[in-house]
Amino acid sequence: MRIDASSRTTHCLFRPWLYFALAAFSSCLPRTFAAAETPVLSLSRAVEIAVQADPWLTASRAKQKGLEAQSRAVQGLPNPKLSFSAMNLPTDSFRFNQESMTQLNVGVSQMFPRGDTRALRSQEMMEKSHALPFSQLDRQADVTATVSQLWLDAYKAERTIALITDNRALFEQLVEIARANYAAALGRTRQQDIIRAQLELTSLDNRLSDLEERKAVAQQKLAGWMAGTESVASDMLGVGVFGKTGFRLTPELPDFANNLLIQLRGIPSQPTHDIDRILAGHPAIRALDQNITAATTGRELSAQQYKPEWGLTAAYSYRDNAPTGLYRADFFSIGLTIDIPILQRHQTDASVQAAAASIESLQAERRLTLRNLRTSMLAEVALLEGLSTRLALYQEELLPQFDEYAEATLTAYTNDESAFVEVVRARIDLLNAKISALALAVDQRKAMARLDYLWPRPLIQAETQAAFRGEQP
Repeated sequence: MRIDASSRTTHCLFRPWLYFALAAFSSCLPRTFAAAETPVLSLSRAVEIAVQADPWLTASRAKQKGLEAQSRAVQGLPNPKLSFSAMNLPTDSFRFNQESMTQLNVGVSQMFPRGDTRALRSQEMMEKSHALPFSQLDRQADVTATVSQLWLDAYKAERTIALITDNRALFEQLVEIARANYAAALGRTRQQDIIRAQLELTSLDNRLSDLEERKAVAQQKLAGWMAGTESVASDMLGVGVFGKTGFRLTPELPDFANNLLIQLRGIPSQPTHDIDRILAGHPAIRALDQNITAATTGRELSAQQYKPEWGLTAAYSYRDNAPTGLYRADFFSIGLTIDIPILQRHQTDASVQAAAASIESLQAERRLTLRNLRTSMLAEVALLEGLSTRLALYQEELLPQFDEYAEATLTAYTNDESAFVEVVRARIDLLNAKISALALAVDQRKAMARLDYLWPRPLIQAETQAAFRGEQP
């Protein structure tokens, strides 16, 4: 808007009108999200799609079925051996009835594995299969936490873009006001004020470009967890997630389960052994415990090599009558075979030692995993407390003060009591404060998502996907 210097008297009423226009404009700015037809991807939907399409879980379930089937398969005995032989045939005539010792022999033999090998091998396979459901729960919780981080990163970029886009329109209005006042030679407006306002507008455009890049990267990473799930996503969202229109996120931050925060409130003050006792229920620890149990059974299985392997044989020998017609009785044989493990005792010793070393390795891994879980949980609790305190400070004090200061500078400028640069600086400070508050809120949710993975109780009950409440598809 251009105002001639000759209209200075008429334009004296322009400043109060601008004050009310800017105040109304800043409070009623439209949100510039994607078109309404763009599918909305909530956090719970993203987690659900990612968990359903995770190839690791598919492979783990198949492995579990394989171990269960193998556990049943190893319970059986080895196949019996059937033998046929013609014995003691005379080489001068090869007549079957010439010699009394000539026989037609049919035999069967059955070997029996050493000690309790069959039962222990079946038990070991079943115990290994029992560890996989805990690993699957741990994987689901890990996927939930990972997808939550990516979703929240995309959310922060998207909402920051919305804040800057809304305020960009306000700064465009400020630039027009500065130009109009400078043209009309009103008040303290100077040429550098116009340049400063335009500079801030350009800086906002640069921030928008950077945020658009971050949003695209976060959305691509998020989409990577749902790759190959177009049909699933279409069923859930009503349209394809990976179409030309892409997807947008729900405008509200998900609230986390309050019972988790209540349970975590007194954790830092508890003794280490009490925390470890609680974390012993984590699926990662439960899976290791089950693997230790399977390794202990494996050590007992290796020790069975000290016991002998034995087998039974039975044979029936048919003899023909003598050439004179004399009857010859048939023979029946039965025998016992025992394999005495004497010469390979050092190999058996080494096998048992290897099994014992495997148990020790798993126990050390369990202690390390438990320590890492404890350290991570205490660190996340401390981080969450700090973020919650800072967010409350922003919401209850800083944001109202920044908003009040911005309104005060605008009022002072309309009354020729303040420079235009103060108005611009106050608006930039208010925008930065809103962006900082948004970042704190997002970081708070990200810490909660990580804590939801670390806390064992919801995971054992398979409630991780229901940890977010208040979210509508």
